[in-house]
Amino acid sequence: MTAPPKAHADDGCTNASFSGAYGYVNSGFFYTPSLGIFGASGRFVSDGNGNLTGSDTLNIDGGLNRGRKYTGTYSINADCTGSMVFQISATGTNNFDIVLTDNGREVKLIETDPNTIITGTAHQQLPPKQ
Repeated sequence: MTAPPKAHADDGCTNASFSGAYGYVNSGFFYTPSLGIFGASGRFVSDGNGNLTGSDTLNIDGGLNRGRKYTGTYSINADCTGSMVFQISATGTNNFDIVLTDNGREVKLIETDPNTIITGTAHQQLPPKQ
């Protein structure tokens, strides 16, 4: 009788595991002090060394803000979890816990700032098929 195959979790991630261009969408709610509804779609580029730049379109309670730009930093742990911070000049910082999946081609994220319930997914942008 053979032993069942072992399940292997992603292991051995580094900041270099999170590199390239990613398109993302996130949405949720915030309380400051009243309830607000949030959605955003955008693109960021991570450099594999803990830095990123990006821009997005933001919708808060139906009001659009196109072309919001930001910079950021990130740190990836060996188990492919990590953290990410967006520095946005007009509003300050947004902090996220993240998990790399699909060998770094997908990122699950949740905002960790107080009074927020915002989650999202980023997918690595691949060159178009010829």
